[in-house]
Amino acid sequence: MTLFQRGATYERISKADDGDEDGVLRQGEDTQGLAKQRGIPIEGRRFRDNDRSATHGKHRPDYERLMAAVQRGEVDVIIVYMLGRLWRNRRERAEG
Repeated sequence: MTLFQRGATYERISKADDGDEDGVLRQGEDTQGLAKQRGIPIEGRRFRDNDRSATHGKHRPDYERLMAAVQRGEVDVIIVYMLGRLWRNRRERAEG
């Protein structure tokens, strides 16, 4: 049993060659596996920014959608491959 009932996954790769999604797909497999193992329902709440560097300020539309869903109370836990995929600078960590 888990306390979390509205999980979401977030996958991000900073640099991908010509739309290659292998990296974010692998992250997605890992995050979905962890959600299933922990009994955390995802129910379509998957967010993915491919070929988007957070360090250099590239716009990350799915990150913004995820943070908005958190603010609206639609997500109570975010599952990521590693924290560096979610937050890459101090401002984002402070806002999260």
